[in-house]
This record gives sequence, C-alpha cells and structure tokens, in this order.
Amino acid sequence: APAALPLAVPGATPQPASARAQLSGQRADGTRLEMETAVFAHGTVVYQASVLGPAAAPADAEVFFASLRFA
Repeated sequence: APAALPLAVPGATPQPASARAQLSGQRADGTRLEMETAVFAHGTVVYQASVLGPAAAPADAEVFFASLRFA
C-alpha cells in the first residue's frame, strides 16, 4: 500500500480524504519509476497533482506541493 502523507492546500475544501501518496514501480523495460501524487478538492471538483520520474526528489516534490493553492 502507498505511504499516505498529510496534505493541506490553502483555499481547498477541507476533506478527510485529501492526502499525498508515494508510489514506486517499474516500466515494462525494467527501469524504476517513482511517483508522488496529491488528491484534494475545491468545491465539488477533485484535483490530482503528481510528480513522476525515474528517481525520487523529495525536496523538489515538497516545493511543488507547497506551491499548490486556490486564490
């Protein structure tokens, strides 16, 4: 199961299911693939934001997810 991380997007509608998850796997050719994804809502619209690549860059993902906000 993916590791769930807390998520608070400024301006988003508070939802208990809002969270970030870290996943890893491999492509058909065997190369590693890592993803960190966030799911959150604004009103009745659900959003997903993801960072995907061959290697984890936790600092880069942190900056990306911290920049998410609704005006």
